[in-house]
Amino acid sequence: MTAELWAEGMYEGASDIDVGTPESFSANGLDGHEVTAEIDARSRECYPETAMVRVVSVEAPGR
Repeated sequence: MTAELWAEGMYEGASDIDVGTPESFSANGLDGHEVTAEIDARSRECYPETAMVRVVSVEAPGR
């Protein structure tokens, strides 16, 4: 949901926002999830035709 909210906030009026499923990852001793939203932003002249928003969450160490 957060990836979609960022995409909507940055690309107001985008004709299509496709949000992927959360993917688990582990890096540098941290575990978390990543979600990607792909945006078709052709509705405005100043926007690129397509864009991508990635949202990453990690669990705080020691919790």
